[in-house]
Amino acid sequence: MKKYRDIADKFMESTAVPSIVLTPKPCDQIGITHSKFGGLPYLPANFEYPTTSDGKPLALLAQLNFEDLPKLPNFPQSGILQFYLLPNDALGMDSKDGHKVIYHNTILPQSEQMKDFPELPILHLFEGASQFVLEVELKQCPMTSSNYTFDDTLEIICEECGIDDDDDAFDEIHEILFEELEEVVSRVGGYPYFTQSDPREAGKGREKYDTLLFQMASHESSDRSHEWDIIWGDVGVGNFFISLENLKDLDFSDVLYTWDCH
Repeated sequence: MKKYRDIADKFMESTAVPSIVLTPKPCDQIGITHSKFGGLPYLPANFEYPTTSDGKPLALLAQLNFEDLPKLPNFPQSGILQFYLLPNDALGMDSKDGHKVIYHNTILPQSEQMKDFPELPILHLFEGASQFVLEVELKQCPMTSSNYTFDDTLEIICEECGIDDDDDAFDEIHEILFEELEEVVSRVGGYPYFTQSDPREAGKGREKYDTLLFQMASHESSDRSHEWDIIWGDVGVGNFFISLENLKDLDFSDVLYTWDCH
């Protein structure tokens, strides 16, 4: 029905927020300060390389240079944000300190950057290459159907449009949105995608992580030389969340990391 289509459109328009979509491309040579997946990180010369508490080195998952990215409200406008994981089978999910998020608000000249790195294993989720350059695009991102506030938000909009306690109508609109909102991409900001369920729905204080900081999705091979360039478990996705208050303060000391797969 056209009315259901109109309500679905209203939902997408009213929930949409700007997001940077990241498309990875394998690349042999990437500048040390560039936005990238994998590879070597930018670090000041006197910086202690990120490790677990027992000294195991973490590997760079992603690096975002906000001086070169489209601007997002509340996100850094400059500097470099990095995501590190413990390179084990669980990708750090089985360890209290198996991930770190580090923000460098100033980018030092090459002469003051770290040049000698420890021997670092490659994260096994990188199937096609050890590092990827990123193509970026600023797009509007409506709330995804796997976001834990999706049903409540849709119910409010349905009530505003005169549809109340009509399960059939709600299901019809939900189906329209499900078909159109399942864009599984890597992104900065916007709304998350989950192959299973949103871990914030369980409560336990996780509701405070109300902002998607960064999402890395599994990506099929771009040159068809193999099936996947990046793969989380069984075609999964990894997410990092932060509270909006901490994001505005550029405080990345408290971030929720999670990944799931089919």
